[in-house]
Amino acid sequence: MNKVNNEIEMQVRSVVNRAISKYFSIEKSYKAMFAQAENYQTLKLKYLLGQVPVSQIHDAQRMYLDAKLEALNSQYQFFQELIWVQRGLLAVNWVNANEDAKNWIKAIPETLPAEEDFTL
Repeated sequence: MNKVNNEIEMQVRSVVNRAISKYFSIEKSYKAMFAQAENYQTLKLKYLLGQVPVSQIHDAQRMYLDAKLEALNSQYQFFQELIWVQRGLLAVNWVNANEDAKNWIKAIPETLPAEEDFTL
């Protein structure tokens, strides 16, 4: 029985560590997205002033959209790992979730509001 408990504990710790690493990747990927957005806006202004070719705008927009996708995927991967943590702890039954958990889920749209895309 002790060997089984140790194996379960090791698996849960492994999942928790993966979730923690995914959590920190969210900030990194969002910072990259904001930097790419700023670069795109700067190049857009220069393009409108005739200072850069359209190919640079295209590249900047593609890099911004790739960074945005990476940021959204990092968020998704964190929540996916969080579900695995709950599963490992046998605590995934959302039907019987307490009020704090339900309120937290309901507050996600306000906590993480959608941002408008940049347009050319």
